[in-house]
Amino acid sequence: MNKIFLLLILCLVSVGESRAASIAAPQDYGKVIIANYSERAGLAPVVFNHWVHRARYTCRLCHVDIGFAMAKGATSITAAANKKGLYCGACHNGKRAYKGKIIFASCSGTTSHKNAACERCHSLKKSSAREREF
Repeated sequence: MNKIFLLLILCLVSVGESRAASIAAPQDYGKVIIANYSERAGLAPVVFNHWVHRARYTCRLCHVDIGFAMAKGATSITAAANKKGLYCGACHNGKRAYKGKIIFASCSGTTSHKNAACERCHSLKKSSAREREF
């Protein structure tokens, strides 16, 4: 009986440890990796902090009015679309302000994919500094 009980405890502990390893750290909750076209363009995937945006805006603004899909990989976000004022470029256009501060422009007219402006968003596995974290 004791061997069965001990075996059961060991199984439960190992399941708990494997589940704990797959849970994101609090600072990573809500981070979305956008990688539909980035790597083909020679850039790192975009790290989008959903909760920084959600703390300021409603779901409707982005997912209805601007057109971001709810399903992973279903939105065709490109640099060209951003430059036209679509998707990220709807707010990140270098003209719109939040609390008196101009919001930086996404895909801001540069022809080089290897600059700090691109790495501000295209930052997966890079140590780029963010102005704000959740």
